[in-house]
Amino acid sequence: MKAQNGFDQMKYYGKTFYLASRFLTKKHAHSASQLYAICRTIDDIADLTADPDHARERLKSLYESVQIEDRQDPLVAAFLDIRPAVQLAPLLDLITGVLSDLDRVRIQTAAELQLYAYRVAGTVGLMMCDVLGVTDSVARSHATDLGVAMQMTNIARDVLEDARADRRYLPGDWVTDINPKEILAPTETQRLSIQDAVLDLLHWAEDLYESGLRGLPALPFRARLGVLVAAKVYREIGICLIKNKCDVWGVRTVVPNSRKITLCLHTIVNFNARPTLDKRPFEKQPRLQQNMHRTT
Repeated sequence: MKAQNGFDQMKYYGKTFYLASRFLTKKHAHSASQLYAICRTIDDIADLTADPDHARERLKSLYESVQIEDRQDPLVAAFLDIRPAVQLAPLLDLITGVLSDLDRVRIQTAAELQLYAYRVAGTVGLMMCDVLGVTDSVARSHATDLGVAMQMTNIARDVLEDARADRRYLPGDWVTDINPKEILAPTETQRLSIQDAVLDLLHWAEDLYESGLRGLPALPFRARLGVLVAAKVYREIGICLIKNKCDVWGVRTVVPNSRKITLCLHTIVNFNARPTLDKRPFEKQPRLQQNMHRTT
């Protein structure tokens, strides 16, 4: 499978990232779009397959081809052509994470969830560091946290969609090991447990967003602004979820275009060298029920 045009894929599938890319220099935007196309294509191998066994073999073959830098594989060739060059290790970790989606997904602990989120999203933060020329190890760690934060937001938003695909990313020890069918039609007790888990996940993501933004001063100026816009727009999904009491059974949570524009303008007007997040709905949010309290 060959990666499609990155800008076209971002515009259709990743509107937030497409918006952020408009702030990058032409060179950085081109490389970022190439990377996005490759990551998206890898995701699609697992998510759009009608034959999990075939998808598994394709991903295993891709993993091996990346290891030996085999340009006969068009995805590997496209990856190796990105400039500046991107390290292979995060891409291998990404493929490992996507491969795990082809198994029976039942995350059991917060540690398992964190590892999964690193593999499928934290790795993208690391690869974007290469694209943007960031080599500082501390800054790269913050970029990893930002990628994981965005994945936590995705998981919180897509609980129902994932359950329909027979996947549960909410840790089993957070939700008494509820199965996906029960998520689709929960009892009142199960519903409250899931809502509490989503709330806890968003609080966890909030800490990671704050860590991620601490690394932004290491980025080139325009890239710093673009990543900050992406972080604030993505974080807004969690804010909308909280306003809706973490009800994941209704209409899928999205950030309206008008709100994206407002966030964009607010970010540009208030941009400075020490980026911060507004301390809004994440402060002192009560749990819906007091059992199963946990820390990460």
